[in-house]
Amino acid sequence: MRDRLFPDRQSMIKRANALWATSMVAPIVFILVSVSTVGEAGRGLGGLDTGFLILLMIVSVADVVLIFYTQTSQRFSTSLMRRGPLSRTYKLLSTGSGLCESIGVYGLVLTLLSGSLIYIVAFSSASWLLLIWVRTRFTANLKNMPDIGTNAV
Repeated sequence: MRDRLFPDRQSMIKRANALWATSMVAPIVFILVSVSTVGEAGRGLGGLDTGFLILLMIVSVADVVLIFYTQTSQRFSTSLMRRGPLSRTYKLLSTGSGLCESIGVYGLVLTLLSGSLIYIVAFSSASWLLLIWVRTRFTANLKNMPDIGTNAV
């Protein structure tokens, strides 16, 4: 018998809420680290190469596209259905949250390299907006999930 990731719907929702709350707090930590490191003086750790900036912007756009794909694609959602609807719903949230966090990390890297706080503010804002959207999709997926009882998966 295989162990189930979630014994019931409530335990999955509790884990999902904890993951989402942690993901929402992380950009605040990134901002605090940036402000304490860079400060008002604008001291960066090194020069920000334009090529690296363009590369990180392309990767960020690709992340946003990937977030939208994983959250809206029926094909991707079906591929996660092997372990059941609870696991699929949680995996959609965790995948989206992880990708949203990577956008915040890109902003942190750009800020630390350049010494400009605008990057962390912009990328953290994008991360928060995408996390809110991912959470909205999670809630919609929960409502669309068939009622499977308290212990059945």
